[in-house]
Amino acid sequence: MAIDGFVLDIPDTPANDAEFGRSGGTKNPAPFPQVKIVGLGECGTHAVVAARLGPWRVDEGALAKELVADFEPGMLITADRGFYAYRLWEAAAATGADLLWRMPDGPHLPVVRPLKDGSYESFLLDPKVRGRRATQRHRGSRIEEPSGIPVRVVEYEVTNREGKGEIRGMGRESGTTCTSGSWLRPTWRRSAVSTPCSRSRSRRW
Repeated sequence: MAIDGFVLDIPDTPANDAEFGRSGGTKNPAPFPQVKIVGLGECGTHAVVAARLGPWRVDEGALAKELVADFEPGMLITADRGFYAYRLWEAAAATGADLLWRMPDGPHLPVVRPLKDGSYESFLLDPKVRGRRATQRHRGSRIEEPSGIPVRVVEYEVTNREGKGEIRGMGRESGTTCTSGSWLRPTWRRSAVSTPCSRSRSRRW
């Protein structure tokens, strides 16, 4: 399963205009009202099994928080880096679903324990803990140990894409994914995580 967001034009009615608005502002408005959608879909069939709608300018993360209610234990949920936020991950993991999300550059993911397949155990630092540590450091008091949600980190590189970073005529993309739930187990090999799931992610729509 994958979560993703997109914007659709909808019928040009006063009710839709009032509810969802349209991009472009008052000087150059779009020809139709537009709705922001964040959907939960099957990567193979492209069937969208749940969705949340909002005005075109609403943040995708806000709709994703509502969509978490449709996650179920045993689901494998993939998401792009733009969806990551600590509280969203926390809420999604609490549903019992397994998570496999690309990560933005910001979060520090320390190596807690390296695994034989090249992935490693880490944790997502709780923002509350980070704030307390900053205050403690400023005051010169004892600094508590960093803590947060345990994850498994898989670093990857895609070398068959056209575009930026061309190497011998082939595009190249590198990144990091974090996993949770049953995918934390060291018995899951890195190749079982990265290769099939990266392929299914690209076929989500």
